[in-house]
Amino acid sequence: MKIKYLLAASVASIAGVAVLPAVAHAQQITSGIQGTVTDVDGNTLPGATVTVTDTRTDASRTATADNSGAFRFTNLVSGGPYTVTVTAPGFEGQTVENQFINISGNTSYSFQLTSAAVAGNTNVIVVTGARAGAQQLAVGPGTAFGQQVLEDFPSITRDVRDIIRIDPRVSLDRDNEVDRISCLGGNDRGNTFTVDGTIQADVFGLNGTPFAARNALPLPFDTIRETSVEFAPFDVEYSDFTGCLVNVVTKSGTNRFSGSAFFSYRDSALRGDTLNGDDFSVDPFQEKRWGATLGGPIIPDRLFFFAGYEETDLGSANDFGPAGGNFPNEATFATQDQFDEFSEIASGVYGQETGGYPRNLPQSSVRYFGRLDAYINDDHRVEATYQRLEETNVESDFGGDNLTGFNSFEDEGTVSDYYALRLYSQWSDVLSTEIRLSRADVSDVQGPVGGGEAQSESPIVRLAVGVTGPGNDGILGNADDRAGILSTGPGIFRSANALETNIDQIRAQANLDLDRHTIKFGAEVNDLEVYNLFAVNATGTLYFRNLADFREGILSNGTTLFPNAGQIGSGAAAGADINATPTGDINEAAATFNRRIYSLYIQDEFQATDQLTLLAGLRYQFYDGDAPRENPEFINRYGFSNAFSFSDLDPLFLPRLSATYEFDNDGFFSGTSITGGVGRFAGGDPVVYFSNAFSNNGFSTGLGTSLDCAVRPTDVVVNGQFTGFPDCVTDAGSDQAARGLADTQSTDPEFNIPSVWRANLGLATDFGTEGGFFSDWRLNLDYIYSRYVDTLNFVDLSQTPHVGRGLNGFTVDGRPIYQAIDPTDSDAVGCNANLVYAGGTPPVWNNVTTACFNRIGRDDEIQLTNGPSYESHSFSAILSKTFDGGLITDGGSVRFNVGYAYTDAQNNRNNGSSTATSSYDVTAAFDRQNPAVSTSNYESRHNITVALSLREEFFDGYDTGIGIFFNARAGRPYSLTFNNGGVFNDSASGNDNALLYIPTGITDPNLAPNSDMAAVTALLNYLGTSEVGEQCDFELGQTIERNTCRNDWSYDMDLRFSQELPFLGSLTGLVDDRIEAFFDFDNFLNFIDDGANISARRGGFQQTVELIDAGGVDSQGRYILRNFNPNDEEFIGLSASIWRIQVGVRYEF
Repeated sequence: MKIKYLLAASVASIAGVAVLPAVAHAQQITSGIQGTVTDVDGNTLPGATVTVTDTRTDASRTATADNSGAFRFTNLVSGGPYTVTVTAPGFEGQTVENQFINISGNTSYSFQLTSAAVAGNTNVIVVTGARAGAQQLAVGPGTAFGQQVLEDFPSITRDVRDIIRIDPRVSLDRDNEVDRISCLGGNDRGNTFTVDGTIQADVFGLNGTPFAARNALPLPFDTIRETSVEFAPFDVEYSDFTGCLVNVVTKSGTNRFSGSAFFSYRDSALRGDTLNGDDFSVDPFQEKRWGATLGGPIIPDRLFFFAGYEETDLGSANDFGPAGGNFPNEATFATQDQFDEFSEIASGVYGQETGGYPRNLPQSSVRYFGRLDAYINDDHRVEATYQRLEETNVESDFGGDNLTGFNSFEDEGTVSDYYALRLYSQWSDVLSTEIRLSRADVSDVQGPVGGGEAQSESPIVRLAVGVTGPGNDGILGNADDRAGILSTGPGIFRSANALETNIDQIRAQANLDLDRHTIKFGAEVNDLEVYNLFAVNATGTLYFRNLADFREGILSNGTTLFPNAGQIGSGAAAGADINATPTGDINEAAATFNRRIYSLYIQDEFQATDQLTLLAGLRYQFYDGDAPRENPEFINRYGFSNAFSFSDLDPLFLPRLSATYEFDNDGFFSGTSITGGVGRFAGGDPVVYFSNAFSNNGFSTGLGTSLDCAVRPTDVVVNGQFTGFPDCVTDAGSDQAARGLADTQSTDPEFNIPSVWRANLGLATDFGTEGGFFSDWRLNLDYIYSRYVDTLNFVDLSQTPHVGRGLNGFTVDGRPIYQAIDPTDSDAVGCNANLVYAGGTPPVWNNVTTACFNRIGRDDEIQLTNGPSYESHSFSAILSKTFDGGLITDGGSVRFNVGYAYTDAQNNRNNGSSTATSSYDVTAAFDRQNPAVSTSNYESRHNITVALSLREEFFDGYDTGIGIFFNARAGRPYSLTFNNGGVFNDSASGNDNALLYIPTGITDPNLAPNSDMAAVTALLNYLGTSEVGEQCDFELGQTIERNTCRNDWSYDMDLRFSQELPFLGSLTGLVDDRIEAFFDFDNFLNFIDDGANISARRGGFQQTVELIDAGGVDSQGRYILRNFNPNDEEFIGLSASIWRIQVGVRYEF
């Protein structure tokens, strides 16, 4: 007999945790229910029977309370509703219904049974979650978001990144239309992403997303049941990140058939066209998204299915284009007329079609998902899932000083297949096990829209032409002129690309529930296979000084290799270069290797008292895998081997320790808990950094230039027709590669896997008055400290201070002036230098003389090594509340969440690139070999988020909804640098990346007398009066520190409006169905005021603002400053700034 027993004063239920963001526990894909059974006097009731029933599938599990009255159910499917029933002989049983559990952690209950008035009474009363002491358990900082949150808040792109940004410790930064995730001010490449426990992260490290996908979420959005973001889950099950973990759990079928379908649309009319009074209108475009889901029983109570499909047909505006072309960001170095002339010459003389300059860039994706859940019996359950993603996106693949036609734009994307199988078994009340198998097959797609890669049937040569436009004064011919490049053919980084990765994972885990101890132990294998074809400039580049020379085919006659725009335009560039394989077959350059990670772990969760829980565990990881091809020439140069294998990596011990104390408090503060923990985490480091040594082993490709030819080629056009790429240049590159003399990259033999020690102290509490507005508020306070050790660094083994320059290779203020050496080079006669040890930070050479620098052409001998330790501090406060009833109707609801995070984070390198060379180059530095620890380029010092969900029930059973997200955050940092390269490092070490020395004035003793004093005066006036000067913190007479300038705050507000209505099934009584009309309003503040919601920042990808040229140093190491020419334009992120509306309709039954 079951009797309804409702406490009028107690309406709270643990079901609420699925609505508001909840504190996350660990990288869970299942959840659990646990608790204790006592009598009303607190005496334990061993032997009490506890039954948990998932009402969606009618699956039930039964357990018996142990000697301490405790019970635990693990590996339950998240969501609900669940029913929990407790009975004991001689006591009145209790049932709590409509309970929802989530991946934040187990839900705990404290049942207090009343003695039965009559012996043998079998009454079972129904109580509320509050009466049963329902409480969410959590260890470690993080936030989980249930299905209601996923549905309530705006997301034009239908992506979990728009949801996890509600947590203020997450900072989204839109770069090239991709939202990159930084957590706690850390590198976005240190994050990982899982779906149902299967790693689907950007393991290789080419993407800006956390996914193994270039652009799109790798599964249909409507198949997601929950998502979470976690920063320090102290459970030893999980690793593979040093930033944060984004976790997704998918939906499953039930005994009731259900499904949905949606369609959304936006076009150029549903978009703003001005920003701050400037016209940013675009050509007409359309974006469409559509999809469907279906789930239900195959065999009721036993076998269920769930499937989803989603497709997109999109087009994004191109933000950057020629001057006069009405683009949000204009290339002042070239006009539309110049680009058109360039295209006409490329077509008529060279037979290359540029494709014109695009205003809109296409993007599309197709996503599939399928899941089967089989309940073999009440104690054994199998889950199987399959995913497929096909995506493509066209984007610019060039820097801000290069324009190219549509056919040279990058067509990037992913084709991926994921398979997973999971078996959960409950062998007894004490023992449960879990086995997971998964495979990920990912093919990375990247190449020019118009084809022409080196591995294609018809490779296309890259043509690069120098152009110059007026600077800020608008007058061509002055010192502030802007140099640029017009090019066609494949970009140098897209001339030979093919990447395939295959990951097989297996994990086995056992759990023992032993009274107050819950022990888990397990093992895991992660097996990665990589095929990577990547060769820079594999189709070759021809350089022309200007459009007139381009028309006539006259090559640049200079000697500078890897020229920048100014060097091409001045004629300083060499005329041709290429990276060629020994035989000319580019497939020789492909790297194939294997990497395996083995993990063992054990953990004890100890319920020390009713209020104190202790957790201690240890994870042990060791590595195995292949080594690059050994190069004898490399050994001869440096004295050690480049064949460092994954097997040579030292194993890692990753201990974890945490404690949770639950206060048994009522009153204004209630449900208070304090958590603390410390642990070591590792992983999330892109394999591409290791791959560089496999792809650049000295034999793969060699550099050939026009300087290598016996007769330097000067003209490639005869009678108005292109004669082709010079054979002598290709032959020189092939010869270098065949002899193993090409630039060789390596891994430090003493390299250690980077890791982070992370500590957390958190407080969570409910507070408020007995009732009304000030009741039932929830506050979460967290402090997270991170200490990064064995960090990633890149050094160039061939570079050392040039003893013949400055003060024995240094400037007057101690800046090293690096230049490449090679004691084995025939030109280095008399050089007896030797590397002291096998690289490291920084490499140190002995016996260096000026003879070592004689005409040495070697460079790019980049080594992956470890850098200095650094730290970050994050303090966050999150306040939330759910109001019963809407603002107008009783059937509605109001959910509110406001968060603030303060972050003080450090690093020493940007490390946002996918090659070792660019990772070495793309960091503002005083010492490029050993950049100082400074403010992290990923840091947003202050981040404020507000999430508000309003629901009203104007029609019985049908909601009217408004979801509002607001974000205000401090700008990312940037650095001031010199406006050129090749001064403090060789010419191959990037440009505009040397930190700026700021003189005290024209009499500064650190300035060379032959400096341009007018330029120096202009620089100081600029820093004293400009907005850039206001944004930067510097001292006169010193080199400015990295990232001591900060962009302005940015503000963003997005809205979602929705209305549910009955559909035909409901109107006729055939089926319970409904439709929902909705629209998402992105960048709403810009709709109100076209000067608001603008995302603008200085620094670009490199996060540098260049102000003045470094003309070198004199014999006393003093700086020679010339040509004040600030490159300080603010780049506007159009899609993050201008208002956009998406309308749609969703059907569900």
